[in-house]
This record gives sequence, C-alpha cells and structure tokens, in this order.
Amino acid sequence: MTLTHQLLAFTGLFAMLFIEVALGYFPAFHGVAPKLMMALLYVMLLYDEEPVRLASLVTLGVIFDSLQGNPLGYTSGGLILIAIFGGFARRRLTRPPFSTLWLEFAFVMLGLFVYAIIVMASYHQTQPAVGYVLFQFSATVLLLPLVLAAHQLASNIFLFWQAQSGRRSW
Repeated sequence: MTLTHQLLAFTGLFAMLFIEVALGYFPAFHGVAPKLMMALLYVMLLYDEEPVRLASLVTLGVIFDSLQGNPLGYTSGGLILIAIFGGFARRRLTRPPFSTLWLEFAFVMLGLFVYAIIVMASYHQTQPAVGYVLFQFSATVLLLPLVLAAHQLASNIFLFWQAQSGRRSW
C-alpha cells in the first residue's frame, strides 16, 4: 500500500502543480496563482494515513521552480515547511473540525508569506511586491475548502475502487 499511496500522492500533487501554473494565466489572479499544491499537501498530511516522502516534495518543488522561473529550492523549502507544520498539527489534532483546520492553515500560510518575502527579497536584492504575494497567500487560504473537497472526493473514489477490486474473483 505504501508504494501505491506514494504514487497517488505524487500524482495528485503533480496535477495540482499544473493546475496552479495554469491559474497564473487567468487575469483574475493577476499572474499570481494561489498555492494550491501547498494547500493540498497540508490536507494530505492531516487526513492521509501516510505522510508524503521528502524526496517527492523536493522533486515537485524543483519542477515547479523550473517552470516558474523561481530560484531553485524556493518551492521545495515551502513544501518542507508545510510538511513540518502539518506534522505538528497531525500529532495534536485527530480529525479536526474544519474551522480549526482553516484557522491553522491561515497561520501556516502567514508563516509561508514571511518565508516568501524573505527569500524573494534576498534573491532579487529588492523589496518584492508585497501586495501580490499577500493576494496569492490569502487566495490560497480562501480556496482551502475546494482543495479539501477535491481531496475527500479522490479519497472516496480510491476507497470505492479498492473495495470493488477486492470483491472480484479472478
């Protein structure tokens, strides 16, 4: 089950990566798409039985950074920070109510906002456009219910498929 779960987790995060890149082209997002991959990772860390492997997070981060022109390691660092915060939240909370999950995710995204400002300011040697970064992270927090619903739907489909394949006798 571990290999299957890791492949599904990587595939889901990889798909979210491309959705995130595509959203950047919509005028409503002003070229700064919400960090949906980070939202999905946080939900996966709280609700899935197995955590996502560090190698998967680094690989996804490097792929995303190379597609977006970010400094290599910037997204990987953010994903690792999400994994750390999600690990702490997972130990404290078992099936948290949605309001608690949403509030904690907002605080996690606030920490990532500070991380993004520091990394971008260091990399570009100038003050980044704080308004756009704030818009990006607040849109991520607002879209968490959709990400949670997509995760629950995918989990239910996988469980249904697993139950159906277990009933068949070849």
